Parts: sequence; C-alpha cells; structure tokens
Amino acid sequence: MRSSKDSSAAFASISALDTRGVFWQWRGSNGGSSAYQLVTELPMPMWLRLTRTNNLVKSFYSQDGQNWTLYYSRSINLGANPIAGIVTIKNGAM
Repeated sequence: MRSSKDSSAAFASISALDTRGVFWQWRGSNGGSSAYQLVTELPMPMWLRLTRTNNLVKSFYSQDGQNWTLYYSRSINLGANPIAGIVTIKNGAM
C-alpha cells in the first residue's frame, strides 16, 4: 500500500522471503526513511494479509488462510486514496 506512485511515498508492505521469514516494511511519511521488522523461522508457504483502517495499518500471517496472527501494526498516513497491489519477486530482484 502506498500513498502515491512517487518513489519516496509513504508505504506499508508485508512479504515472505524463502526461509528467512516474513518482513513488514514501511515508510511512515512521504520522503522519510524506510524501515522493516522481521519475524523468522516461519514455515512456508505462508498466507499474508495487510489491512488499513484510517491511518492504522496492520499486518497478519497465517498457516491456513483462516487463523490469523497479528504480526505488526503502525500508524501511517497513506491519504484518502492509497494505491494497493501485489508484487512478486524472484531471487531477491524486483
């Protein structure tokens, strides 16, 4: 989820990287620094969910797509019409 297409836009994302775990990544404000939070040793495959209510963005993971565990949450101003999408990568390259 991003506030705009600008490369320095505020954003929030959740992703899984092979056996290294689930990553929650964000930039809290336009032009700010990006950061990440990592949880390791989760077996793959993994279901991931990212939700937004007003400025509160929450990320979840699940082994079965039905029982969800809250992973991380943060207040991020993504504006009234954020952009959402799915990104796939292979071998660490976008």
